[in-house]
Order: sequence, then C-alpha cells, then structure tokens
Amino acid sequence: MTFRRLGTLTAVAIVLAASAGPASAQHYEEDGFFLFLDAIFTTPQNTDQVIAVTVDTDAGPGQVQSQQVIVTDWSSDPAGKLQLGYRWASGSMVSLTYWGFDSDQRTVGDGAAGSTMYFGIGPTIFYDGAYYGTYGVPGHFDIVSDIEATSLEIEAGKKHALNDAFLLEWAVGVRWADFSETQSGFYDFDDSSYPFFGDYRYAVAKSNDSSMTGMEVGGRATYAFGEMLSVDSGLAFSFLEGDVDSRSSNVPIGALNATALPSASVSVKDNDRSGTIVDFDFNVVIHLADDRYRVWLGYEYSDWEGLTVDLARKQAALFGRQTSFEVRDGIAFSGFKVGVGFLF
Repeated sequence: MTFRRLGTLTAVAIVLAASAGPASAQHYEEDGFFLFLDAIFTTPQNTDQVIAVTVDTDAGPGQVQSQQVIVTDWSSDPAGKLQLGYRWASGSMVSLTYWGFDSDQRTVGDGAAGSTMYFGIGPTIFYDGAYYGTYGVPGHFDIVSDIEATSLEIEAGKKHALNDAFLLEWAVGVRWADFSETQSGFYDFDDSSYPFFGDYRYAVAKSNDSSMTGMEVGGRATYAFGEMLSVDSGLAFSFLEGDVDSRSSNVPIGALNATALPSASVSVKDNDRSGTIVDFDFNVVIHLADDRYRVWLGYEYSDWEGLTVDLARKQAALFGRQTSFEVRDGIAFSGFKVGVGFLF
C-alpha cells in the first residue's frame, strides 16, 4: 500500500474525529451481548489479472501498431460480515468478527483479424528447440477467474465518551486472513470462427493461495445527532505473516497438439511472507428502541497487501524480450453496505 493512500485514510479519520460538536451520545450502557451483520456489495480492485495481450502485427510503415491488454473486468458481488461480542457498562468489550467474500468472472473473446494474441496465463512449453503455448493468430481465450477471501478477528477494546455527542473506541486483537485466487480455462491458436478451431488448444490454470496470522489495532469515532441518528468511522491496521503457495500449468488438449507436445507446470511456495491489511469504513446509523436495534448504510474499503502476491506470474517472450504480464502490489475490496445490529 502506498504512503499516499495510507495518509489519505488517516487524514479522513482525523477529520472525522475533529468534527465533534454538541449533541447527545449514543451508547447502550448495560452489560450484555451484541450482534452486528453487514451485507457489502463488494468489487475487487487492482487485481491486474491479465488474460492476454493482442498486438496488431499486420501494421506496416507509417501505421500505428496497436496493442491491447485484456484484463478481468470484475462486477460487484456480496460480501458478508458478522460481529458477535460482549460489552460492559464500563465501556470495555470483546468480540469475534468474521468477513468473507467469494466471486468469479468469466472472460471470453477472439483476437482481432490481423493480430497476434500473447497468452497471459500458464508457463511456456519448450520442446524440440521451440516455444509453444505462448500465442495465437489471431487467438481465442475462455478464462474463469475466482477470488475468495476470508478474515477472522478476535478483539478486545474500550469506549471513551469525550462528551455527550462524541465517542472514541480503540481495539487490539489477533487476526487470521486467507486469500485464494484461481484462473482456469483454455487458449486456442485460432479464433472461434475458424473451421479448425480446437486443433491447437491449451488448457491453462493458475492459483495463488495464502494464509497469514498477526496482530490488529484499530480505532473508531462516533458522533451523535440526538437520540436516533449518528455517524461513525473506523480505521484498522493488521500486520500479518505466513505462507504463499502459487501454481500454474499449461496442458496441450487440441486435436492436433494433445499428443504431440509435453505439458508444463510451475510451483512456488514461500513460508516466510508478510502482509498487511488496512480497513476503513464510514456509516450512517439509525438507533431504535432505546438503542437496542440499529440499522445503517455505509461504505467499506479493505486493502490487502502481501497476501495477494502472484508468485507464478506469467512470463512471455514479447518480441524476444521476457516481459511480465502481471505486476501488482495488492488487491482491495470496496463497496457500499447495509447493516443491522442487535444489543441484548
């Protein structure tokens, strides 16, 4: 995560904290359990999942040779968050929080006439002095990408009422996070309109899996506008360590190349990786029945760094140079949300 992005989130939290004014605080001052549920309409950001690169190889002198990078275009899917905890009238609390997301996206297409398509997934096959499984003319791709992410947090914290309107809360805890990314499908040397489509075809797959554990620290500011309405914003940092396991394969399956070529695979496992997660959210909350029930609308942003590294990234020979198709620092999950809370 860049310092600019981190600084922006920190500045937002400081501005929210500094905006306290007169009103009445909303916090339920009795011992008891609480349950918060969120449905977040989440879109994965910055995935940099390159499917293919097409190059206009028919361009001549005086013409522009266009190149197009084809990436997975993600849409929103629901993520879920559940927080169960116990609070004391003194302001102390303990909680267990689960967050989960799972989505897949299919990307299908042909290369343009007069172009060469360089495949973005699967290791290169080297056989009998030549390279295979790296490009098509004009080529075709049919790839399904899937992302799963899960987080589990155990926290202890305390609330501090600064005045009748403004409440600050801090929490520390342990966090476990799991990330899984898979891409699978096939490439074809020809496009789907060609009579011999399927003669030279390659089944490809790639996966990146990580599991990390570490410490988390966070804070939340709440500002109340009377008895029934409040706004709150939270910022949390998780510092994790664990392992990353990446694998990729390329298997000829065409009518003419299935028995003529070997397959290729690559695997990378690193047990000494580190990662960070930065979480930011903002909510507008309605308090009902003496604050025993809450309903809110909000926005959530979660930036995962290190856990989402692609160690098996595709290396392709573009015009004689080894070029990486995928370079990414991290993946973010963001979206608007709706939630309900119950205090027992």
